[in-house]
Amino acid sequence: MMELRYADDTALLSKTTEGLNELMQNVKKFSQNKNLLLNAKKTKVMDSNQSPASSILIDNEALENVTHFNYLGANIETDGKITPDIRKR
Repeated sequence: MMELRYADDTALLSKTTEGLNELMQNVKKFSQNKNLLLNAKKTKVMDSNQSPASSILIDNEALENVTHFNYLGANIETDGKITPDIRKR
């Protein structure tokens, strides 16, 4: 399990759904202690195994599953290829 953080951008990485749920609960608990809210509509889940991800929830709201996301200007794909990102630059 790993957390990548920069300012208000966070990426949580885990090899298992259980690990990701644990990370989400830790972030939620930390956020609540600082009077911050997690926005489920801005929070996404990507499964790098390219299989349908198990539901990850924030306050009983399922997070959207995506096939790619942008983190600090870099496009992250489920297949691990960076060719589209290189072509874009």
